[in-house]
Amino acid sequence: MIDETIEDIDRMQTQSSSVVAVRAAEALASLADDDCDSLSEFYRLVEQQSRALQRAKRSHAPLYTTQQRIVEAVLDAEAGTVEQAKQHLRDAVESVVTELRTSKERAAERAASLIDDGDVVLTTLIVDSAAGQYLPECDRVFVGMNCLVDDTVYNRVGTYPIAATAAHAGIPVTAVASSTKFIGSGFDFQNSYRPASEMMHEPVEGFEVANPGYDATPTSLLDSVVTEDAVIGF
Repeated sequence: MIDETIEDIDRMQTQSSSVVAVRAAEALASLADDDCDSLSEFYRLVEQQSRALQRAKRSHAPLYTTQQRIVEAVLDAEAGTVEQAKQHLRDAVESVVTELRTSKERAAERAASLIDDGDVVLTTLIVDSAAGQYLPECDRVFVGMNCLVDDTVYNRVGTYPIAATAAHAGIPVTAVASSTKFIGSGFDFQNSYRPASEMMHEPVEGFEVANPGYDATPTSLLDSVVTEDAVIGF
């Protein structure tokens, strides 16, 4: 199941990072069904397979943070038997999956408190490059967040020009995300690139086609970041 999940994750171009993290966590839980003769063998298996899952999408911070949490929870529990360790794995995965599935909704509820009566909620579908035309009509910009690393927010490509344009127009920008997207040390963000065929239907010669999945927005362009736990101002 781990190998199949890694292949599936690699093909997930449009799924949110939280969805990917849930798939990976549930795959790791399947190791509780494997036969292991000793605790050391089981712990080694969990660590090895978790690292393989993390490598499947190096641009997805929640995949990294949740896998780290699961492995740490299993090792820190200090089971006396293999069966106890397997139960610790199931419990850790259940806890992480529950948090992933509820934290986005709770973050959204907290972000809604920033919308005042009379504020404009833009419900018109536009391309990113048209943001400058419509931003003056808005009171606040809400964007998602793949991860926050140091002073940089990584999110779907197009976030940076929207945030920069909003900042120039004096419109506050708020990123909304679960706390699993806050990264400490050890995570090396690596951009992913989508197929060139999304931009050019026919093969071309004489130039390259670049289709990055994410861009980097400095927190200096943001007014705040909202998680399920708090509103963090900048």
